[in-house]
Amino acid sequence: MDWSVYDLADKFTLHDAGFLLCGLDPLPRIYKQQNPDPFLQDSQKAKILTDALIDDAKQGRLKVQNSEGGDGIKDWKMSVESSREGRFGSLYDCSSWRVHRDDLKAWAVSKGKKPAFLFPDDHKPREDSPIQTANLKKALVCMAIDGYGYKPEDQRSSIPGELSKIFLEKFGFEISERTIRDWLKEGRSLLNLTNT
Repeated sequence: MDWSVYDLADKFTLHDAGFLLCGLDPLPRIYKQQNPDPFLQDSQKAKILTDALIDDAKQGRLKVQNSEGGDGIKDWKMSVESSREGRFGSLYDCSSWRVHRDDLKAWAVSKGKKPAFLFPDDHKPREDSPIQTANLKKALVCMAIDGYGYKPEDQRSSIPGELSKIFLEKFGFEISERTIRDWLKEGRSLLNLTNT
């Protein structure tokens, strides 16, 4: 997921923040829906987290604003008081509340979380070590031998082309035959199976 789009926002609806804290793109709200679909289960997790954000805001553990920039909790308390007096309905829509990035960061840290959209520096991909790269190339050779009948001694094996085709057709990403052939050659050398 590309989190950079969220770098531009300083305020998030609590609904959106709940989804983002779960590592999901914000979706339309789903209330109390039981469904075995894993995608909807993830959505339900985000809904649960959104409810936690709202509860913490109501308890004063998360500072929120209304859509006009005023105190969201003050509006909510006024709504609750008005409903007790019978002047208005008892429903109050907390989804319009906004939270500043710094307040959301502090809340996340208080919960022991550091999600990527708030802490991008903590989630930068690390460079692979030369040992990891060598081990991956060795593993590729071993899997090609065991799973696809690759023979390291063959000068022009058809296996790199077959693997390239499999990667594209089955998994949707392209690695050229030349690249696979080079990796197999390097892996063979690392395993002392080289014939060159």
